Amino acid sequence: MLEAGVSLGSEWICIKCKADQLYRTARDEIICGNCAAQYPIVDGVPVFVGDSEAHKAHMDKSLSEKREWYWNEQILGKNEDPWHDIGRRRYAALSDMLRAYVPKGKPILDLGCGDGRNLQLLKTVASGVTGTDYNLLRLQRAKGMAEGYESLCVSEVNALPFCDCSWDIVYFDQVLEHMPDPGQALESVHRILRHHGVLILGVPNEGCWYHQLKFRIKPSLLKKTDHVNFFTEKSIRALVERCGFAVKRTMGMTWGLPATGDGVLGPMTKVDRALRRYVWYNSVWERLGRVFLPGQYFELYLACIKVGDSETEPGKKG
Repeated sequence: MLEAGVSLGSEWICIKCKADQLYRTARDEIICGNCAAQYPIVDGVPVFVGDSEAHKAHMDKSLSEKREWYWNEQILGKNEDPWHDIGRRRYAALSDMLRAYVPKGKPILDLGCGDGRNLQLLKTVASGVTGTDYNLLRLQRAKGMAEGYESLCVSEVNALPFCDCSWDIVYFDQVLEHMPDPGQALESVHRILRHHGVLILGVPNEGCWYHQLKFRIKPSLLKKTDHVNFFTEKSIRALVERCGFAVKRTMGMTWGLPATGDGVLGPMTKVDRALRRYVWYNSVWERLGRVFLPGQYFELYLACIKVGDSETEPGKKG
């Protein structure tokens, strides 16, 4: 972290006045030299939000209402995680996408980085990784990772503390489904990317008919999730292109039961979860899914390029 009195650098801006005059003070906070806005540093993590007290109150409320979404650790040991093999497959597939579309040796912004579950993947192609998230608890966990992030900060996606055209690569994974206005979030990403910059975007494929079954079977699931958007490949592609990106490739992965946790499919869900540890079981689901349920996977990833409105071209499916 920077010493007191040292500038954060011209790529960082005040979220209130947009000036690139941010400094760390001796009182362990960041202040804008232009408008005098102050941003606290909590456990070494700068908090770039308009009202830090309101932000803390909002997070406390979220933790009390949906603790599992905001508290539970995202990175588990191999023996603790029944989805370990799925994670291995996901890592391999995303590695291929990153190598194909991301220029090697440039810094990456991990937007909505959480506990840092994608850090090791991103470090295979990046010269350094900066992480942002709205949840300070998760950033505190990410801060403790060995060979970790170049820097971390609390920020809102729609008010990022970075100047226009300051990043070549943004990795934005499993966040957009939580955003009340996903178009505004993508426009914010578009602002900070350089022309022809790369956006790697990941969202759940929960809008497809197969995964909508779980909400029909058990509507109460909608009260447990904090997802407010349920994308399909068609809908997310249209949104991304409307926000000034060209989709170069889409990639779906992971098939399985439309799990409900309990109720009608409860016993099957428990068996499915237990079998997820085994390579053979996941291989069977993947083969059957690609043949019989080709568009009904769990996760969808897009490799996108920032272009001007007049340059937007039809996406190419990979």
